Amino acid sequence: MSTKTEQKSDLQDIAKLLISRYGERAYAHAMHQALKARQQGDRRLMDAWRWIALAAREVLRAEPDDDESSRS
Repeated sequence: MSTKTEQKSDLQDIAKLLISRYGERAYAHAMHQALKARQQGDRRLMDAWRWIALAAREVLRAEPDDDESSRS
């Protein structure tokens, strides 16, 4: 059984992979996949894509701050 910290780390890793492929569009892509899953009636998949989308948004927002702090 994994902890919340491990789950958050896993989500961030998945989000980073998505960002490496789609760049700034990663959040939009994940939300699109969530909508497709919703239309197909797959609630678990929809929730998973929404979590990934939120993690991608968090990673994208955090990266500029991380770059600035490493320059100081």
